[in-house]
Amino acid sequence: MQHREFPFKEYKQHFRMLDVADTLLDLDRTDSTGAFFFCPFHVDGENGNLHVHDAEDHIKCFSPCQFEGGDIFDLLTAYFNFDPDTAHYDCARYLDGGHLLQAAWQLSNDDLARVLRNDFKTACVKKSATRVIRPKEFIIKPPHDFKQLRVYEANLEQYGVDYWLGRGLTYETMRHFHLGYDTETHRHVIPNCNHVGVYGFKRRRDDEWARADLRQRGMAWLNDMKNGIWLRRLERSEKTGLEPAPPTDDDVFKKVYPKFIWGRAQEDTMWLFNEDRLLNGKLLYVFLTSAEVDTITLEQAGYPSVAWASDAQFPDQQDIIYYTFQGKSIKLHIRDVFRNVRQIYIVADNDESGLAAAHRRCAALGRNSEIVSTPTEKDVNDYCRQHAIADWLPHVPPALWSKPAYA
Repeated sequence: MQHREFPFKEYKQHFRMLDVADTLLDLDRTDSTGAFFFCPFHVDGENGNLHVHDAEDHIKCFSPCQFEGGDIFDLLTAYFNFDPDTAHYDCARYLDGGHLLQAAWQLSNDDLARVLRNDFKTACVKKSATRVIRPKEFIIKPPHDFKQLRVYEANLEQYGVDYWLGRGLTYETMRHFHLGYDTETHRHVIPNCNHVGVYGFKRRRDDEWARADLRQRGMAWLNDMKNGIWLRRLERSEKTGLEPAPPTDDDVFKKVYPKFIWGRAQEDTMWLFNEDRLLNGKLLYVFLTSAEVDTITLEQAGYPSVAWASDAQFPDQQDIIYYTFQGKSIKLHIRDVFRNVRQIYIVADNDESGLAAAHRRCAALGRNSEIVSTPTEKDVNDYCRQHAIADWLPHVPPALWSKPAYA
């Protein structure tokens, strides 16, 4: 038998990462880019940290285990602990019994059997060259006009002002960032927009409405939901060997009313929130947060800030960004986006996954970036409702006192 290249490409075209992960792992939740699963390589808590990016066929865990796979072969090899030298055959056997391999190499049934059991005396094959993970590409263009934004913004007075006041924001800040309310989903809306259009809408759960709706559903429904969660935890405990915790009312609340929802990947574009801050000339520094409300809080206090809300989608250094502006597409890398900033403060949430994500952003942005975390509380908005930012970062002076009217 002649030496032949293994048909990695054919297998990856035929089998999606999301479908393969779904056959192996326990799904926790979906988002606009794919889905989060409970990671099999470490003991996850209440939430799954293993994210599958559907469009890019990429998988990564945002916990300290930091598992990352560029394709389905990486996932299957790690999950089943296949021998790296013969893992591609084991993966083919798992995926389709080797049928794509048989077609690509025009193997007889006997030769296919020899290949899959690694009998190379009569089935001599050559391993493919090392697979190279190509840079990801980001197409940045606002897909929405301002029509829906204005609808949500018009609902702010009746439904949203009290909530945002409770988060420490002024009315002027709410108007500046076009905060609104979605009466169909009963959620507070944070639009990500520039002067041209809207990249997308992030919807935050209206806790008051959700609690009332939960009570209205009744105890019978609540107990049924708890039973479903309990059965799922029992299944997980068989795999992890850990004693499952009995589900609570709050577990049901978080499952039925997720804290945040986004638009679908085909509808929204993931991009920097408050991007205009980077376009207004040179900056002494800027804060990069992982939550829009943290950036809004910093901006209101006079500190320039932008946010990238999806840790799973933050560009790596080599990734290519095609930024559309005035009918032209400009090719950039993430470091080019921050080129007018002397110092980048990357704000990490005070938990393990937040710190891991901040280190990845720091590696992508380079030497002029520094990771900072609030001394208490989980994030910036929580901290600033009880403390002054100057108490946290006395060496960083406010830089926006004379610029935004809302500050």
